[in-house]
Amino acid sequence: MPDWQDDDVDGLDDIETWMKQRAADVARLNDQQTEPLGRSLWAATTQTDAPISAFTPGDVRNLGASQLDCGPQPATPVANVLGRLEAAGRGAEDAVLLGHGDDVEAGLRSIPSLFSGAPIGSSYEDFLKQAQDQDSYDQAHYPLSRGLGEAAGTGLALIGTDGAAAAMVPRFATFSAARVMPALTNLERGRLALGGAGVGLLGQDATDLLSGHPSGWRDYVGAALGGATIGATGGRLGAVPAAALGGGVTSSADGLLSGQVDPTGVEHSMVAAGYLGGGGQVAGEIGSNALDFRDKGKLGEWLSDAKSFFQGNPVAATQVVRYLPGGGRTVLDGVLTNNVDGLPYETESKFGPTARLRKNQRVYQAQNPGLVRNDYWMPSHVGQLVGGGLSALGLPGIDWADPNRQFIGP
Repeated sequence: MPDWQDDDVDGLDDIETWMKQRAADVARLNDQQTEPLGRSLWAATTQTDAPISAFTPGDVRNLGASQLDCGPQPATPVANVLGRLEAAGRGAEDAVLLGHGDDVEAGLRSIPSLFSGAPIGSSYEDFLKQAQDQDSYDQAHYPLSRGLGEAAGTGLALIGTDGAAAAMVPRFATFSAARVMPALTNLERGRLALGGAGVGLLGQDATDLLSGHPSGWRDYVGAALGGATIGATGGRLGAVPAAALGGGVTSSADGLLSGQVDPTGVEHSMVAAGYLGGGGQVAGEIGSNALDFRDKGKLGEWLSDAKSFFQGNPVAATQVVRYLPGGGRTVLDGVLTNNVDGLPYETESKFGPTARLRKNQRVYQAQNPGLVRNDYWMPSHVGQLVGGGLSALGLPGIDWADPNRQFIGP
């Protein structure tokens, strides 16, 4: 039943409106159908695991009253199909909006109150209650349709995020195949997974600091596993799919270790992580492409140094001068620590679709075949790294299995 607040009324007309609404609510609860409907709904939820409970007779009547508000069950096959489709649509909407579909619906339906003079707070609360009652109805009578809708909404949200991120980043007509991120070895993926796990743990620490509540070991395990998943799969799947997979792993692991996995919570964690990954991808690509050419060069060198580190052969010296026979010289971006037979020992970094080796660099490499590793970096590589890093860092803050989640409300 709606709560009455002084701020919700503005004059005698509003008080009279509230009194009429109050009387209607009492009549609604005292309707002879409310208790049987409430008991029927409660019995149905015990078979579907819907999150509905009634501990007192008043709770049972409230359940029945909410069903009266939603109308009778469809009497014809066609109406039943339409009801299932609507339930699926509401489930998809809730998945895309991270469980806040009722809030958005209530907000939109309250907009006319801004122009009619009706109390906006009361209108919002009434519409929110109606939306929540409809959710209870769907979960009790159409649990499969609701679940399928949430699953479809999760997929559509991730596909849409991936597509939107790709559409927002800079386009390059053609570039060398050498600028495609090379395949990683299993050892390199393992090291990236360890790095991602470390970022996830750092994110858990930050979430605990923001929430003011220390997390248990289960939360840290979930954050580490999610971050490791993103680190190991980011280069192969892309920022959005890898982030979504990491979000699902974090929430599932947290739930499993706690003894209860909430499928809807896992879906919300995946969508929220995908949003983070997509946002990071766009920011990384657009930001790196907008850099001055000198800064692009420095960024490429930093990326090459990081690559060498994860390959287990870090850079020992940078900007090393090499003199050419017959005159002239070139400057190498890096010289690695270990000179392994048959493998490149020196590095040259280029960033962007048009960056090329200069004349002396080509001459030096022709005179020393196989000695230099050329790394061609693109804004897309930066987008993948930033998207993966941001989502791994934010996983604990969007984990629906973690009661200390801070970034997105319940």
